[in-house]
Amino acid sequence: MYIREVDRDIIMGETPELEHSNCMECGKTPYILWKSAQWGTVLFCGECAQIVATQLMKDVRSYELDQHVSVKVGATLTPL
Repeated sequence: MYIREVDRDIIMGETPELEHSNCMECGKTPYILWKSAQWGTVLFCGECAQIVATQLMKDVRSYELDQHVSVKVGATLTPL
């Protein structure tokens, strides 16, 4: 989920499982909130989210080639 500044306080207040409110990779202000079943709630700044997403897509592609399968990946676009 993209965290808009006007909604930041509401989102952080409705997410009590967060231990802190900084990017979990670099410590900057987070703008991406991702709820993963395995790791719980993860916060990223825009730059770190892009790095993680790029690596995830590379890993998915490697898995597809190795297993001879096709993986369907979905994404949500947030217009500027």
